[in-house]
Amino acid sequence: MSTKILLISPPELRFQKFIKQTVYFPLGLMYLASMIRDISDVRILNCLVSDASPRNQGNMTLIGMTYKEIEKKIREFKPDIVGISVMIFPLLSGAKEISKICKKINPKIEVIFGGAYTSVRYGKFLEEGYCDYCVVGEGEKTFREFVEKYNSKSSLTGIKGIAYKNKNGILFEPRELIQNLDELPYPAYDLLDMDEYYKYKMVYNNDLIHLKEMPIISSRGCPYNCVFCAIKKHMGQRWRPHSPEYIIKHMKYLINKFGIKQFHFLDDNLSANPERFKKILKGIIPLKIRWNAPYGMRADSLSYEILKKMKDAGNTSVQIAIESGNQETLSKIIRKNTSLEKIEEMIKACKKLKIKVGAYYIIGFPGETIETMKQTIDYAVHMLKEYHVSPALYVASPIFGTELYKECEEKGYVKKNLNEKDLSSATSIDGNHLISTEDFNSKDINELIKYYQNKVKIDYNLKHPIRAARTFMHMFSKNPVLTLKRVRDTILNRKINLAKLK
Repeated sequence: MSTKILLISPPELRFQKFIKQTVYFPLGLMYLASMIRDISDVRILNCLVSDASPRNQGNMTLIGMTYKEIEKKIREFKPDIVGISVMIFPLLSGAKEISKICKKINPKIEVIFGGAYTSVRYGKFLEEGYCDYCVVGEGEKTFREFVEKYNSKSSLTGIKGIAYKNKNGILFEPRELIQNLDELPYPAYDLLDMDEYYKYKMVYNNDLIHLKEMPIISSRGCPYNCVFCAIKKHMGQRWRPHSPEYIIKHMKYLINKFGIKQFHFLDDNLSANPERFKKILKGIIPLKIRWNAPYGMRADSLSYEILKKMKDAGNTSVQIAIESGNQETLSKIIRKNTSLEKIEEMIKACKKLKIKVGAYYIIGFPGETIETMKQTIDYAVHMLKEYHVSPALYVASPIFGTELYKECEEKGYVKKNLNEKDLSSATSIDGNHLISTEDFNSKDINELIKYYQNKVKIDYNLKHPIRAARTFMHMFSKNPVLTLKRVRDTILNRKINLAKLK
């Protein structure tokens, strides 16, 4: 009898004001499934694909399938191994509950956690008994070896890339990174009911879906050292690409097999090698599809030539990770290793080419002052007015595994014993911000956010009624109650006290 394996993406526990009904394809689990389907009976359960309504848990909200439904599916399938994805910290609460359900159904079920967040917190997870094993880093080869050993009834310990606990403590030996990504099989797309996904209005935070779409990853790893990012702990600091030929062949497969018309490149550094990127764009042009890169692109890896090719290849918008409007903050505090001059040059090129542009900004890093943070907000407003760059402002959060967390913990800028609920709240602009330094506290951050909202949502949009209507409908479609509350509060508090900001 073949080993039964159930791969699960859990429900999400989000800060209440952060709710969006967003569904995404569990690409990591799909890669794992493709690696073991010849040696097991494997299925994928994405708990976000559910008709269940969000449920309040204090000031948090659980989004996705109910635990009763999940338990029913586990009992029906009777898995030997349950792999649970903990890519981001809002998934941990659901992962822990599913692990308990598995052990209640059958204590012999091997529960294994994996994903980016697992890779930086595996010691904590194992110490607290959340699971039996953790996959640390890339999972494809590691998980296949785990299943092979399970099938042969061999010891499951001593596998590179697998962390576990015994009487001697937490044991782990890292596995080398996959050097030739082209040797990986395509994700197991056929294990998903695509039509179920396309019933939802929001996929990867996009607006109303009109096309069949799919995520794709053309490279792994990040060679940079931004203080707020922990991706190198999961995918490594060495950038490793698929060949352009592999990517185009992969896209053609999805177009012909599933009718995909739009792609989301989920790379951390899609254009890290400009010449390779040009070859990919050249191959995309004849496909006549639409695509974007929702996680953002580095301006210093772009050029007018590349942007022109991107537009010709069906790019729908460009997201630039600007981060700060203060060059010293960008270089010395965030360690972004890029220049505002280069960023503005590429944004001017986008405007000339009539490419829609969005930008990510972050305030609240140790070493910043109220004045430098205000400069970032003013810069965001300037870029919006001058070049129509749609801004998205975030507050720095000390995510486990980052240099930012290490600094905040060492200097006492955050409370001790942070948990996932704290982080979930902190990553919402309306949440409880965690970092306080000698130069600012959470109240200062809230005043800066009000300043930003007045400048962007009111001062600019009221002068541009069409844009204002689009902004309102975009916000309203995500959260009607919160949007109306914001409008009310803005009208009542238009004259907020900005003494600290002057």
